[in-house]
Amino acid sequence: MNKIPKFIFLAPIFFLLLTLDDLRNNLTDLADRYSKDIIVVEYSQLKKEVNDIAFGLPNDKGKGTMIWEPLNTWEKIFDEKGNSNDLILEYDAIYKKFLKK
Repeated sequence: MNKIPKFIFLAPIFFLLLTLDDLRNNLTDLADRYSKDIIVVEYSQLKKEVNDIAFGLPNDKGKGTMIWEPLNTWEKIFDEKGNSNDLILEYDAIYKKFLKK
């Protein structure tokens, strides 16, 4: 019986440890080796690059990404009053590129 879950969630602090090429290579290896869907989680910077890598995985295995704490990182999407800033627009572009059909 295959005990590997349907999704492999990745939660590393990879930008302190890996380059974008390392991330791409590791995710590609996971997708090829285990043939499971992958969601990249807990990132903040490099939204476009992380999504390009995640949604570019072989056999359509990249299923999405989740930003790390959009309220408390150095790239806050919302201010203390709950108002969004221009960073929210990056997600409109990601949606249009990868999810809107």
